[in-house]
Amino acid sequence: MAPERLYFDIASVGNTSSASIPIALHDAVREGVIDRPMRIFAPGFGAGAVGGYVVMRFDPAIVA
Repeated sequence: MAPERLYFDIASVGNTSSASIPIALHDAVREGVIDRPMRIFAPGFGAGAVGGYVVMRFDPAIVA
């Protein structure tokens, strides 16, 4: 996957555990990275070798 298609905000917010994906989505909307409804792939990894992912249709109009 091309680097310009990825979004990271860990440098500004650190490891926020279960809130990492919602915070990243909010920040991406605020920064204009997500500016229209689109399909998003969001993987997450946690302690104890726990992991998961979601593929969602995300509409930035619903972000407060």
